[in-house]
Amino acid sequence: MRRIFNYNLTLLSTLFFIISCGEEPYNLNDGGEALANLTAPSDRTFLFDETSSIEIGPIETVVNPGITITSVVVKKQLVTVDGNSDIVSYNITGDSFSQTEAELFADVPVNGEVLDESNLAPGDSWEFVYEIVLGDGRTLEPSANTTVLFTCVSDIAGTYTTITDGGQGDGAGGTEDPFSDLEYEVIITEVSPGKYEFSDVTGGLYTEIYGASDNPVEITDVCDQLILDSQPDVVYGGDEFNGTGTVNSDGSLTVSWSNNWGDNGVTVFTPI
Repeated sequence: MRRIFNYNLTLLSTLFFIISCGEEPYNLNDGGEALANLTAPSDRTFLFDETSSIEIGPIETVVNPGITITSVVVKKQLVTVDGNSDIVSYNITGDSFSQTEAELFADVPVNGEVLDESNLAPGDSWEFVYEIVLGDGRTLEPSANTTVLFTCVSDIAGTYTTITDGGQGDGAGGTEDPFSDLEYEVIITEVSPGKYEFSDVTGGLYTEIYGASDNPVEITDVCDQLILDSQPDVVYGGDEFNGTGTVNSDGSLTVSWSNNWGDNGVTVFTPI
């Protein structure tokens, strides 16, 4: 099958695009105009333990007068941290298509293995790209794609009691005085899906030991992995908090944190 992406502009001088809002036609790099074009559906999200099927649509197409579209070819690939699947193709005659959870995995094995959602990691995705098949057999490849991103539902907002073991900083980024079993109460507030403000990630270090106020920071939860990345010290300023943590099976959180001053600790958050 011959792939034809464009004609010379002089051959298209009598053709024009029929598109909404008076927009300019899609111009290819050599000065020609596309015979047809396609607008891809918006990206989707696959939620661990929540999503049972995905519907992708509408797929919107536009053509020059006298041109017909026989079908749209959808090419699917599963992209993971452990490798990518081969690309498989489907012919779509309508303006949308759907796949169950089983169908999403069945025909895109990675490294010879058909995966399931328990094998995926945050950031893995299904990539769908499109081809337009014209009535005369020619094909066009618009720069259109849809990503289905794998992620998890997050719900850790609430009030927690905390116990922290750690150390006070010496001002040069090292530990000066260790401490243990520091008890406190922390409120976690959802800022946006998967992102939370912890009223004090240190579990009371600033208030109970330094006599200062709480130091709120933002932490991201991605599939039960907590990320504390370069959050500013709002009490004393000039320092940044970093750390990692987990959401545990019993609903508690464990966060290891430190700042530039040398304050550091492991805080266990137990929901009230």
